[in-house]
Amino acid sequence: MSTRLDTVWDISPHTATKHKILRAYFKAWFSIVGQKFRSVAFIDGFCGPGEYKGGEPGSPIVVIEEAQKALAIPRIRFRGDLSAEFHFIDDDAERIANLNKVLAKISLPNDRIHLNAPLVGKFEQRIPPILAALATRRPEVIPTLVFIDPFGATGYSMQTIETILGMPSAEIFLLLDLDGMDRLLMSGNTANMQHLVSTCGVNEAQFEPIKRESTRSMRLGLLRRLFINQLRQTQVAKRVLPFVIVDGDETLKHDLVFLTIDSLGFLKMKEAMWTADESGEFRFSEADLDGQLQLLLQDHDGRLWEHLITRFQGHTVGGSTVKQFVEQETLYLDKHKRRVLILHESDRIPVEERVKVTHRKRAGTYPSGASITFPRKAEI
Repeated sequence: MSTRLDTVWDISPHTATKHKILRAYFKAWFSIVGQKFRSVAFIDGFCGPGEYKGGEPGSPIVVIEEAQKALAIPRIRFRGDLSAEFHFIDDDAERIANLNKVLAKISLPNDRIHLNAPLVGKFEQRIPPILAALATRRPEVIPTLVFIDPFGATGYSMQTIETILGMPSAEIFLLLDLDGMDRLLMSGNTANMQHLVSTCGVNEAQFEPIKRESTRSMRLGLLRRLFINQLRQTQVAKRVLPFVIVDGDETLKHDLVFLTIDSLGFLKMKEAMWTADESGEFRFSEADLDGQLQLLLQDHDGRLWEHLITRFQGHTVGGSTVKQFVEQETLYLDKHKRRVLILHESDRIPVEERVKVTHRKRAGTYPSGASITFPRKAEI
């Protein structure tokens, strides 16, 4: 259902933001795993031509640049025998030809970066041999990051997602095109429905209640819930971080979904996401708390407080417990937690609604050993 693009096209604002997140996360991921493991792998399943009309780098160049920059930082103690391998896939031969031209211009002074020949073909057909080759090297653990950014709503399956995440230390950064999925759903075309069934990993009957919804926004929310719930039910992805890109006038753009089994990776992706969010060009919103999109874009502090008071109301808990909850079970970071707790300790809040903190050396801090008492949730 996607429109055929030229070999090289103009970069869109949401793609620029997406690449900003990819750049920030890849740098963090590579810097961590490159110190611990002898081999690491990055797979770009829909790599494109490697550049845009304005000269902006495509995703393959973004990650290569970040790998080169990281390897040049003296304080990061990468393994001396590190081998970082990159795999690029696209089903358009002209795009791959252009990517090869772009790659040929790159100087790779560091022999720890290994670029495999870009492959022409469907992602679903090309990735199994790559994963199989990585698997043959077990018991060696090869941290693997897979970027799935298709040109439309299809091109990957839930089965392939499960296969990737079944590998030790594998993560997925996925673009979920809900608008495209909605067009497939409402087309009435049998082949389109089969694409949706494969993408979401559910049977066709589970789409029927969604099709009966008359509004697009409701259908998008239900499609999001169906996809995310299926991911969680497989229990392969121990951490699922869905978030939504919207532009300045709060128009929904795309869903991004990060899947990992690693709590540190989960935290680092959130940090990357907030780097883009704070640019002011785009803002992020939680995409799956109760299954509905939460467009509380102007009140992140209020949203985080709602999380905290719902979880801890009337209880005294340790600073480490609050930190872990915020970092692993919400969209937010420790810096957001500190700001919210400072606010709710202040005299701007009624006494009966304030947070009380003991066992700390300095006000405005919430160390692991602190005791934090939350008020009861105010009755509405």
